Amino acid sequence: MFRSFASAFVGAPSAAAKFLLVVCVLVCGASTAAEAQDADRTIAIVNLSSAPTAAASATRARDIVVKTPGLRATVAGDLAQTLEGPLPSGGPDEPVLARASSALEESEHAFGEFKSRLATSKLLEARRELFSLAPTAQTTALLADVSFRMALIHLRAENMGLAIGEFQLLHRLDPERTVDSFRYPPSIVKAFESARKRVPTAIAATLQISATYNGDTIYVDGKAVGQAPLILPITAGTHIVAIAAPKYQATARAIDVDAGDVLDIKLDLQPRSPITRARELRFQALQQGLSEESLRVAAARVSRLVGSDAVLIIVGDASQATLYIPELDKLSYQSEVDPQLARMLALTLPVPRPTLLDGVLTPPPELPWYRNPVAIAAAGATTAMAAFLIFGGASIGSDGAAPTRLGDSIWDF
Repeated sequence: MFRSFASAFVGAPSAAAKFLLVVCVLVCGASTAAEAQDADRTIAIVNLSSAPTAAASATRARDIVVKTPGLRATVAGDLAQTLEGPLPSGGPDEPVLARASSALEESEHAFGEFKSRLATSKLLEARRELFSLAPTAQTTALLADVSFRMALIHLRAENMGLAIGEFQLLHRLDPERTVDSFRYPPSIVKAFESARKRVPTAIAATLQISATYNGDTIYVDGKAVGQAPLILPITAGTHIVAIAAPKYQATARAIDVDAGDVLDIKLDLQPRSPITRARELRFQALQQGLSEESLRVAAARVSRLVGSDAVLIIVGDASQATLYIPELDKLSYQSEVDPQLARMLALTLPVPRPTLLDGVLTPPPELPWYRNPVAIAAAGATTAMAAFLIFGGASIGSDGAAPTRLGDSIWDF
C-alpha cells in the first residue's frame, strides 16, 4: 500500500494533485482508525463451578456481556451451551453414551412391535455412536448389547448364519456374557451357546493396520493390541478394529475376516469437534482442582478454542467470576456476577492501540475547541489555505486570461 501511494505521489502532475492525494490518505486513515476503535471485544464464558446455580450465573453473565457497549459474546448455540451449561454427571463421553443407550432402547421397543427394519436402523445408529468413542469397558459392553440384539433380529428372520456371526462377535467382546434362560426361549439360548463353542481360536489371517499418525493405539474387539503401524495375526470371523489418540476423534470399523486373508486396514483420525473439546477441558479443569493455575490453563485453552479477546470464568459458589486476558496470560480479581461485572470487564480488557489521528477523532471532551491544541492548529491551517485560494483566485482575469504569478504559485509550490 505504501509503495502504491509513493508511486501515485511522485507521478502527480501538480502540487495540487499531491495535496489532494495526501488529504485522501489522511481521511482513509481516519476512517480505519475509527473502525478499529469501534470494534467490539469478544468474551467467551465458561462455567467451571460445580454449584447447582452455576449455569444460571453463566446466563446472567452472558446477559451482562451482551448489554455492555463494546462487548460481544464469542460463541452461541450448542458450543455456548457446552461451555456454560450444566456438566453431564458421567464424564465427557456421557452425551454420546446416552444417545447410544437411547438408540438401543428404541430398537428393543421396535423389536417388540415386530418392526425389524426400524430396530435394525436403531442398532446401526447405536453402533456408529459407540465407534466414535475410545474403547472402554462400558463402550465394549454396549457394543456387545448391539450384537446380541442384532442376532435376535436375524433369528426372527430365520437367518441362522448371520445370527451366529453376531453372537460370536458378542463372545469376543464380552467372553463372560450369559443369557437368561428364564427370559429368552430355548432356541435363542441354544444358538447363543452354540456360537460360543464355535468361536474360532486358531490364527487364520493377517491384518496390516496403518493410521494417520504412527504410535496411535490400536484396539481389536475392545482390547489394546499395539501401536500403528501394526501387523497382526488374527482369527477368522467378524472383528471390531479401533484406534484412539489424545485430541482426536476415535474411530472404529467392523471387518469380516476369512481364513487366509491378508487385509490392509487404514484408520484415519480427525480432530475432535470444538464441542467435544470444550466438554473435555471443563471436566479436566474440575478434576485437577480449581487452583489459580488450573483456571488459567483452562481459560487459555478456551481462548484458543473459540478465538476470543478474553474468557470470563464462573467459579466458586457460582456467584463469583474472574476474567482471563490472553495478551497478559493472567487472571483478574474476582467479582460478583451482577451489574458490577460490566465495570470489571471494561477496566480489565486491553484498549486499542492509539493512532496518530486519535486526537482529531476523539478530542478530550472536557476541553472546548478553543483550548484544544489540535483544533486550533486545524483551524489555523484551514484559514491559511482559504486565504491562499481566495487571493489566488482573485488574480485570474474575468476575460479568461492566464493567471498572474501569484495564482501560479498556489498550485506550483
